[in-house]
Amino acid sequence: MGKNIMQRRISIMNRKNSTTKAQILKEFEDTGILRQTTYAKKEVEGELRKFQSMIVSKCEGFPGDSKISDIQAYILALAEKKDLLEDPKIIKFNEMSNELNKLIAFEISGNKGERILAHNLEWVRVKNRSLMNLELGDDNFKTEIDGVVVTSKAIFLIEVKNSSQDIYISPHGNYYRANDRKKILFNIANKMNCRYYMLRKTLRQSGFKKKIKIYNLLVFTNHNCAYVNEYKYIKVCSAIQISGTIQKYRASNLYDEEDMNFIQDCLRKASKVTKYPIAFDFKEYVELYADVLLMTEPQTLEVAYADKNCKDCVVMAAFNLLNKIIRKTKFVYATLATLQIRFRLIK
Repeated sequence: MGKNIMQRRISIMNRKNSTTKAQILKEFEDTGILRQTTYAKKEVEGELRKFQSMIVSKCEGFPGDSKISDIQAYILALAEKKDLLEDPKIIKFNEMSNELNKLIAFEISGNKGERILAHNLEWVRVKNRSLMNLELGDDNFKTEIDGVVVTSKAIFLIEVKNSSQDIYISPHGNYYRANDRKKILFNIANKMNCRYYMLRKTLRQSGFKKKIKIYNLLVFTNHNCAYVNEYKYIKVCSAIQISGTIQKYRASNLYDEEDMNFIQDCLRKASKVTKYPIAFDFKEYVELYADVLLMTEPQTLEVAYADKNCKDCVVMAAFNLLNKIIRKTKFVYATLATLQIRFRLIK
């Protein structure tokens, strides 16, 4: 008799888990989040934030401003308690979460840097025309330019970096983290040269006849970032220094108001918004998330023990109450788990 009751309980729980997973997948489809195959650059952050909020909302007890990294830490802590860290789904979920966290952080950081740049360009006190987020190219080559400022003396080509780490740029333009000069992140000289070439080509093809004088500027928008630049063909400054850098640039006047307007209009017309796919399988991640959530979370005991013939009603009620208390303390649990992991690393 007891064996039959246990089998019925397991059957009820399996049906509940299947229903819950189907509900999560259906709700994801119904939201319409990330349903397009391609996105413009300015659309990506908003879609990723919506997706993150949807993931957080499926795990009760977490504040709305929680991040996927919080959910990840919580699930890994539960998986460790249940000895599931070696489970293939847990491993895959952890890997995809790390990838997704980096993707979200990259988009947020980049857009934040551009907003800081735009704000600081408002303080330029010489006559100028400024443009942000240009996409220039032809049939063979395309490039994105963070910012362009046109004054009477030069065209300032601006590249923005919102780095949280100190940076070193070598005499050959190689870009490193200051504490790891063995690993080249990229070559900033090549990047700026590509943008320089396309900017110049666009102006010439639009019929601009005057001398094109382009001045390369690399702007760091995180004031906590220190940098050393040994590449002489790029001027480096912080965001709060950019207005002074542009104003103090010494050269003869090349462009009048008409020229500045022509350059601005030319670049606006030439800039084409290109849409790209986001290199991440969101549907696979949602399915994986639903699986690991059901594998690791404390289950709703009132469903598992829904058998009317069960004699332990009082015990079940107590377990249900305990289960609700646990679900209300998830965020604290995840935070403690994260601190515990960090403590182990430090130790």
